Amino acid sequence: MLDIKDIIRTALQEHDGETGLELEDFIGSISARLDDVASIPAYDHTSKPLSLVSFRCMLQDTGYPMEVYLPGEQPQEGQEVDWSKLRERWVGWGVEIPGENDWVKNPSSDSLSNGLASLHMNGSTASHPPALQSKFHLSSQSANYLGALVKVYDDVSFRPASTHTFVGLLSTAALPSPISASGNEADEAVIVPTIHVLRGPLPPPVEESIRDVEATRSALLQYLASELPVDALSAEYILLALLASPSVRPPALQPLGTLSLNLIGAIPSLSATLRRLVPATVDLPLTLQTLHSTSFTPSSTTSSASDSSSLSSGLLQLAEGTVLVIDETAMGDGGKLLEKAVRNLQALTETMAEQKVRYEYPYMDGLKMDAWIRPIVLSDGKSLVPVDIHLPLLPSTSTPSPSSSTTPDLPAFRSYLRKYGSLAHARKLVIPESTAAKIQDDFVTYRRAQGVGGDAEEVLKRRMKIARLVAVSYEDAVLSEERWARVIEMDEEAEKRMKDRKKCGAGK
Repeated sequence: MLDIKDIIRTALQEHDGETGLELEDFIGSISARLDDVASIPAYDHTSKPLSLVSFRCMLQDTGYPMEVYLPGEQPQEGQEVDWSKLRERWVGWGVEIPGENDWVKNPSSDSLSNGLASLHMNGSTASHPPALQSKFHLSSQSANYLGALVKVYDDVSFRPASTHTFVGLLSTAALPSPISASGNEADEAVIVPTIHVLRGPLPPPVEESIRDVEATRSALLQYLASELPVDALSAEYILLALLASPSVRPPALQPLGTLSLNLIGAIPSLSATLRRLVPATVDLPLTLQTLHSTSFTPSSTTSSASDSSSLSSGLLQLAEGTVLVIDETAMGDGGKLLEKAVRNLQALTETMAEQKVRYEYPYMDGLKMDAWIRPIVLSDGKSLVPVDIHLPLLPSTSTPSPSSSTTPDLPAFRSYLRKYGSLAHARKLVIPESTAAKIQDDFVTYRRAQGVGGDAEEVLKRRMKIARLVAVSYEDAVLSEERWARVIEMDEEAEKRMKDRKKCGAGK
């Protein structure tokens, strides 16, 4: 990376307007503050130009070409420019993480303060121009979401939808201009907030240790069962869905470690409860209007040639680990699905199965990039989109515990989900030889009982999906024979509920 002092000089030189700063004093002040990154304020709508900020963001558009610049202070009038000093920097568009919850944005504040701050920020910001509104897909925030052009003074590359934390100097610059059909740049530049990166991407924070993992797991299951409220089996499946991660990606095969869950029945408080537990949640009501008017996949192909170099966001361009709550009940009585709606449903199905999102770039057909989305589908009957587990809900049977009057230990629940839902922990999975032999024996027994044309292989695949997550929900990540027996119980109970539902005439 370019020397920090030269980055600051370059940023000041390119800043639009008088700085009124003593250069060396300013550089010294900024450099000193970089020694304590944790004290640097988060970038928000109230951040002042030339302030030092920290921006945790999702990189929405990484397709801009490298930008050429002249580092340091520019030559004075009459001095010759040394063009041999020209260098390149990486440029991309970063946005606030879609669906990021308030306790992540403001960890030191209470929920009421967070809500008031959010209202203040959203109400005090002018709307983005159309060129920027298309780069953030949550319709409630597309007009004034938090975004910035990120400039990294190094030879780097980043994947779209990857999340990073950058520390840098806030300024403004023109959004890289698309090329029009005539070969000229767009006439009117769009001036946007810009962060000249001085540190970053920063490493993730160190996870806090959990005193008693099994006790925390049990308490979390109780919390889910009582808060939603749902039956114990449903709570356990929801927990597994929150821990799912594509930990292994075999070539040309679906990833291992994922789980898509269909909850059949009403859980009005699901999204609100999950927002208290996981870093990012996004609600996707499958209304006919959404399916026909919104793009689920990111695309740089538009009807206007002048926009072809700028990537528009899609509903499925989400940060790693986002819980996507898909509400099929919003479709009501349904209706005719036109071509765009069908394409959107196909994209959703593809992303859930493959954990990849299709990106539509000119001259690149079918480009897919890795994703990590945790889908939970709510429906009145068997879901429209294919999923791993269909689970009809039963009335909650949870009883208040003696400590139910105490405040739930949300920090411990969050730490548990973050640690045991990580890729690193998922890759610790161990299947002892004795358990592997038991799995094989159970498969042979089940296949023999099913006879020719049975579903033994499908059942085994489904149970192995459940088994991986049951194992990693514990500290040792071991699939013991006892835990394998629990997997079979869970799967058989879910299948029994579906059969009972069908017998009762409640649908498929």
